[in-house]
Amino acid sequence: MEKINNDKNSHPKGVDHNQNIRSNGFYTETIINKKGFMSRFVVPFFVTLLCIVLSVCIIIITMILVKRYHNPDLKFPIIDLLEEPKISPSPSSPILNGNNKPPEEKDPDVKDPEDPESVITKYKDVVRIEVLPFEASPGIISAIENIMPSIAYIRCIYVEEQTTIIREASALIISEDGYMITSQSAIEGVCEENRTNFRENSQIEVYVNFDFNKKYYARLEGRDLVNGIALLKIDTKSVLNYAEYGDSDKLVIGESVLAVASGNSQSKGYVSAGIVSKLSHTFNDIILTSNETPEEILYNIGVTAHQNMQTDGGVITDLKGQVVGLSIYSCFGSDDPSFRILPINKVTEIIENFEIESLNNKFKANLSIGIDREIQELNIQAEEGEEQEVIKGVRVLHVGYAGPAFNKGLAKDDIIVSINDISFESPEGFMDLKNSYEPGDIVSLTVYRPEEDDDGIIESYTVQIIEIALDKEK
Repeated sequence: MEKINNDKNSHPKGVDHNQNIRSNGFYTETIINKKGFMSRFVVPFFVTLLCIVLSVCIIIITMILVKRYHNPDLKFPIIDLLEEPKISPSPSSPILNGNNKPPEEKDPDVKDPEDPESVITKYKDVVRIEVLPFEASPGIISAIENIMPSIAYIRCIYVEEQTTIIREASALIISEDGYMITSQSAIEGVCEENRTNFRENSQIEVYVNFDFNKKYYARLEGRDLVNGIALLKIDTKSVLNYAEYGDSDKLVIGESVLAVASGNSQSKGYVSAGIVSKLSHTFNDIILTSNETPEEILYNIGVTAHQNMQTDGGVITDLKGQVVGLSIYSCFGSDDPSFRILPINKVTEIIENFEIESLNNKFKANLSIGIDREIQELNIQAEEGEEQEVIKGVRVLHVGYAGPAFNKGLAKDDIIVSINDISFESPEGFMDLKNSYEPGDIVSLTVYRPEEDDDGIIESYTVQIIEIALDKEK
């Protein structure tokens, strides 16, 4: 019989520690635990399946990344099926049947008799638009060749101690003997305040027809600080090419235009193309006759042609090369610069006024109304014991759209009898009184408004006090 070893820490040699050993003191019995079905088959199966699924997912993701980012032309049938949806046949391209014949076309207004609930879908023809690169037409090139010799390059120079300030701009030649116009902002730094004289150590250099070997010096003939233009003159024995004017009043929104300038010291000429994007009109105070038709005034042109510092003093032309506007850089030195296109019809009017007054720095107050040339006399019924009162005033014949008077409700046929309780004796007296105020001032108008019966006959007048903030003429 086997000797029993009672040492609890000792085991028979070769016996697994995970086995159960039972002893009754005379002999030992070893009991081996067998694994169950779940642990022997099911668990390994699912672990293996999970590994396979993860491997397939990794392979598919790798194939998609390779196809998308490295080789889009690489063909993976499974990936192509996942990424490319099936394309349904286009109504305009029917699929041929087995006989290679297109299916019969059905009238879209007739339902299928075999299927009374069928719905017929009617498709519109697809229009294909092809975008071609922009090419300058011969007409545009001809327009540039026509106007470019009339654009001068100017340099406004001001020397202050050790500093030299140079401002580059363009100028439009308007006569063969050397008159030209430019932007007021271009020459502002070299001029004395509110005068047509240059500051000390200042000058304006002019180069014509891009001949930089011939330098001219300009003198200042006139300045319009209100509208922002200046008139220059150079002395030359040569006959200069001068601009041909168009009619800015005939411009229409959407019309093609060109922005043309002299460029700067590094370029000979600058051109950009665009369209007229907006036309801003206004109405300045005017005396009219009763049968005269008032007209709105075009005071600003908006264009999509690119504007920058090089186009200051440059022009806007039509496709014939005729000048329709002058480009003005209106906020030089500001963080928010802006450009204004002054209509050429307005520019020519300003130039003509330079013969009368070489400097214009007066902003006129504006109500934006047209008044009758004839003074109106109103007989106001007096109270008992008092004499009938006669009041003089001016009748409003036109109210400009979106102007100060329009916005405050002044209407056609209203009669204005006083401004700030000050009366006047004539339409000219009304204008002089109105112009004695500054733009931005608030004036109080005493207005008699006619009340008519059903037959259009004036029965009475109602008195109204209308307060209006004066605008400036544009």
